[in-house]
Amino acid sequence: MTTTVTPTATKNKGSLFFKPASGWWARAWMEFPDETGVPRRKRHVFKLDTFDRDLARRKLTKIMRAYHEGSLEREVRAPATTPATTADYLRAWVDGRKAAGVVMAGDESNWLEKYALPTIGHLALVDVRPLHVRRILADAVQHGLSRESVRKIRGALNRAFGAAWKNEEIPENPVSRVDVPADAPVDDRDRVILTDAELGAFLASGAVPLLFKMLALLARVFGGMRTAEVNRMDWSLVNRDDYSKVSFFRAKAKRGRGGKLQELIVPIELRQHLRAWHESQDKPEAGVVFPVTRGATKGAARSKGTTYAKTLRKYLFLAGVVRHDCAAAADHERRWDIVKGEPRACCPRAKNDPLFFDTTASRRVDFHSFRRAFASALADAGVNEQTAMHLASHADSRVHALYTMRTTKMMVIPASAVPALPSKWIPDGSTSGAALAKTVMISARPDRFERSTDGLEGRCSIQLSYGRVPVAR
Repeated sequence: MTTTVTPTATKNKGSLFFKPASGWWARAWMEFPDETGVPRRKRHVFKLDTFDRDLARRKLTKIMRAYHEGSLEREVRAPATTPATTADYLRAWVDGRKAAGVVMAGDESNWLEKYALPTIGHLALVDVRPLHVRRILADAVQHGLSRESVRKIRGALNRAFGAAWKNEEIPENPVSRVDVPADAPVDDRDRVILTDAELGAFLASGAVPLLFKMLALLARVFGGMRTAEVNRMDWSLVNRDDYSKVSFFRAKAKRGRGGKLQELIVPIELRQHLRAWHESQDKPEAGVVFPVTRGATKGAARSKGTTYAKTLRKYLFLAGVVRHDCAAAADHERRWDIVKGEPRACCPRAKNDPLFFDTTASRRVDFHSFRRAFASALADAGVNEQTAMHLASHADSRVHALYTMRTTKMMVIPASAVPALPSKWIPDGSTSGAALAKTVMISARPDRFERSTDGLEGRCSIQLSYGRVPVAR
């Protein structure tokens, strides 16, 4: 519906003004009839929803043209309805990601709800500025998050606002102007991994339930499976004739989409254990391999967010797998503090055990340590990077390198890098030092190294002719 107005004698062009938080606005004096039909002149303000000055001018011109032609619609001059908040947009964006099967959508939801929405959730989407994003990241650093965690929060914000910018819902992506804070802490300490002997003691212990032995064995031996991947395993994807092949969905994939299905040949040493586990569950043809074992959801798949880190450390301690020289009696009873999630100190040295406590040089063991141990074992075995990345399902060689940088093999200097040394190079009573130096050292002016000044005394004109220099041994 339109309203007919009587334009004033002087043609009003209106004016623009800028607000840093919301962009360009327009204002103009306009005359409209009130509820009784009497013309009333007052100044109207319009939010133009843009940070572009030229676009704001065009929008103002369009509004004023419609006013002077007497065809300005009521909707244009009516108070604007409350726009959707950033919280509404971000939650809808996450829901869309979940519906599309994006694996990391759940994590994105947690990051945004916990760290972003308290700061920008109440704002209109177009009102979010780079200063708000900087505040979010700075607060995350103040909460003690690592640089990698802060980077993930920024990445979720960047994807969300990038989508809004591409859909022309906002004039620019405010996150693109913000970097991860330089003071975000970086933890370079290595994560502790179990040795083969420690893993063997863990699997042989009667204090560890069979369920957790199977989880640990698969994570360590079979492709370095992540927690979400062992929880997703389904008997319908297992070759139940001889247990030689298993397919499973990887938890992560390129661009964050649904995990890809990977098929691997089961190591011979693992097949008998997989068969025994299948038989213990009455040989189901389908269903999760590691279901919930008790409670109201018994038999169902484990929920997303399930973690085994504390449980692993608990059973390691109860199995007697420790790295401190325990001063307690050999037959003492080991106890676990459920509230603190750490062992009840058996002796004063227990607090320094790197398996259960962070130290200045390392971080305590967790379930993901099995994946690190798998990647490190591939490197020690001399498996080429392409094959190792496929087996571990790493799409980025830089990420894969983080798992293999400190293997035993990489600490050994190869013999080819060591120069050929004479059998006798340390002087003793039978050979003088001067004589030995003449035997093994290159002379100060070796053959085929000539100085030529060509009459230019005092100048640095040196000619080198390259070639192998014979050295007496």
